[in-house]
Formats: sequence, C-alpha cells, structure tokens
Amino acid sequence: MLWSGVEGSACKCLTQRAFGEKEYQLALIAVASLLDFGRMSLDPPAIHAARSGKCHGEGHMNRSASQLERLTFFSDAVFAIAITLLIIEVHVPHLSGTDDAAFWQALRELQPSFMGFMLSFLVIGALWVAHHRVFGMLENYNPKFVWPNMLLLMVVAFMPFATAFMASNPLARVPELFYSGALLTAGLLQRWLFSMVLRPEYVHADVPAEDIIATRWRAWGLPTATALSLIAAWFAPGYNNFLLIGIPFLVRLFASLGRRRAQRVQAVASGA
Repeated sequence: MLWSGVEGSACKCLTQRAFGEKEYQLALIAVASLLDFGRMSLDPPAIHAARSGKCHGEGHMNRSASQLERLTFFSDAVFAIAITLLIIEVHVPHLSGTDDAAFWQALRELQPSFMGFMLSFLVIGALWVAHHRVFGMLENYNPKFVWPNMLLLMVVAFMPFATAFMASNPLARVPELFYSGALLTAGLLQRWLFSMVLRPEYVHADVPAEDIIATRWRAWGLPTATALSLIAAWFAPGYNNFLLIGIPFLVRLFASLGRRRAQRVQAVASGA
C-alpha cells in the first residue's frame, strides 16, 4: 500500500510537470529504479532475521549480511541507470521527408554515437561484472566500504556525459582525453575498493586465497588499458579507443599473473 501510493504520487507529479521528452524519460527511469530498490531494501529477510535473532552472534551476522545486500542493491541500481542513460544520449533523427538516402545519411552521422554507446556499455558492464563477482565473495561488512564504493558509482553515473562529449566530437583530442581520463578514474577507484574489501576478515571462509589474489590482480586490467588509451589519445585521438578492446585480455593476463604468484607463495609456505 505504501509503495503503491508513492508510485501513484510520483507518476502524477511527473505527468503534471512540464518536462521535456528527454527529462521525462530520465525521471521515470530514476523513480522506477529507486522504487524497486526501496522494495528490496525496506524490509529484506536479513533485517527481519536480525531483529528476531536469539543470540548476539546470529544478529550481528544477519545485520552484516543485510548491510552488504543494501550496498549491493544500491550499486546495482546506479549501474543499471548509468548503462541505460547511455542510449538516451543517442538522439533519434527527425526528417521531414521519406527519402531513403536521407535516412541512411542520418544514421551514418550517428555512427560516433553508436560506437560510443557500445564502447561505454561494454566498459560499464565489465565494471559491474567485476563488482558483482567481488561482492559475491564477501561475508562481512565494514562501514569503510561505503565511500570508496560511492566514489566509484559517482564516476559510473558520470559516464553518459563523458560518452556523449566524446561521441559528439569524434577525433578531437580534448574529448578523447576527457573520456579516457574518466575511464581511468573509474578503474583506479574500483581497484582501490577491491583492495579494501578483499581481505580475509571480510571474505567467505570457503573462498581460496588463490582466487582472492587473482581477483585483486585482475582489477589492474581496466586501469592499464585506459592509461594506455589516455596516452594514445594525445597522439591519435579517436583511434586510441581501439586499445580498450584489449581490456578482456589484460584482465585475464593479470588474473593469471596473480594466480601464479599465489601458487608460488603457497609453494614457499609449504616448503617452509
């Protein structure tokens, strides 16, 4: 009943306001996502279990799980909104006639926007996949997770603007530097967040130490690729984005290096 009333009031407010088409779509997406997040986090099972726990230890574990769930749900909502807003920045051409050649020409002019959308969709998707993987390994919560995670989400939410700025000015140096710099910032913030949360006291006991080290190392893949793209943007703006294709390969390379390092450490410990 509560959420139904909120939804009705929000939708009524939106329809009465003199929003433009783009702002109306953005508002609808934001409201729907926040309402869905509210449904999930208002009274999740973990909170109920924590309130009804018979012992302090059980209640603490449930509260920790609840906080992790809330942080993960909120992060998922921001990722979902950011990745959706990418396509809203690709404006539909409006032509007065019905000439096929004119429509094909209009689509050709949108090629930079299409490329920017696909590129950023894949990069933000890779950021979310890594975030999802790491937080799935966690068992315990620490309030220190919140602000590093918020800073990462801030840059993720900023990516639609950086993408539109780059796509609207293809082959221009400053927009390419700006875009690569935003990606590099996101990659470094994610690496910082993962180094904080992937500690023995926070990770599930059944997660092998080898997997933890490999996950830490693989987080260097995105910052490395975007740093190379940032340097190349100065000399070959536009073409520097091809270096971002190497992100999956660099991620696998760093994960393999981290796994080998973990195996060497374990071998030395066993020998000792």
